Amino acid sequence: MSESNRPVTGAELAEGQRSRAAKKKIAEFPIEELLCRTRGHKWPDLDPRKPLPKSFSARLQGNGTFMMIETCERKCAKFRYRLSGAGGVFSNVGQWQYGLVKGQEKNWVVLDEAGPEVFKSDMHEALYDQLADAVRRMARHA
Repeated sequence: MSESNRPVTGAELAEGQRSRAAKKKIAEFPIEELLCRTRGHKWPDLDPRKPLPKSFSARLQGNGTFMMIETCERKCAKFRYRLSGAGGVFSNVGQWQYGLVKGQEKNWVVLDEAGPEVFKSDMHEALYDQLADAVRRMARHA
């Protein structure tokens, strides 16, 4: 029996259904979210030779520490923050905490446990599907 004529297994059917459900969920993602989920967030580039970017802010706290806040420059609705050390000393002691920019919560599709299982590979496939025409045009002119 040829590969194309063999019966489809239950596992293959389940994988196909999972894949369709994942694609449907990914179709809800704004492009900024898809980019950040596949390529990583674009946090501000902090260069002491340049002015601080608008996507970075710091707020003095009552105990002399600073709350450092960075907003993703892709405008995906995510931000991260952490406290400086005592006296405003910057260190890698604190861990980043993450949140959604107030008023932009609707711009981030939450993947909940009750929804379809979405793998990073599914998201990469969706991104490259959207890039396919541009990649083909570039390859023809190279």
